[in-house]
Amino acid sequence: MPDDTDTSDDLMLVPLWETKSGHQTRYGDEVDLRADRLDATMVSALRDAALTLAPDEEIDPDALQGLRNRLTVPDSFEKSGWLSEHHVLLMRDDDTATVGSFTFAFHPVFGLEVVDPQVV
Repeated sequence: MPDDTDTSDDLMLVPLWETKSGHQTRYGDEVDLRADRLDATMVSALRDAALTLAPDEEIDPDALQGLRNRLTVPDSFEKSGWLSEHHVLLMRDDDTATVGSFTFAFHPVFGLEVVDPQVV
């Protein structure tokens, strides 16, 4: 049976933390966002770390589009195939990120979450 779920408005985010030498995953793997290509192991790790936001009653489609417009898709992601629609979300040292009206937090058990800015 075909899947009728429309995911074209979904936004895929990959959280990365800035370091002195560049960027890293939550597991400490170094990621060179300026690289021409990423190896298969790194692509898999980044894809596994991704969060998908979908418009619904809590996330307005226009707000989601605004978020999409503020975040980048590195060339290395585009060339990987699997990450071609994934945007980088740069996390702060306190494991949070704020982009526009969205605040994100990384939880050690639950992963990346959209949170109420009043709670962070």
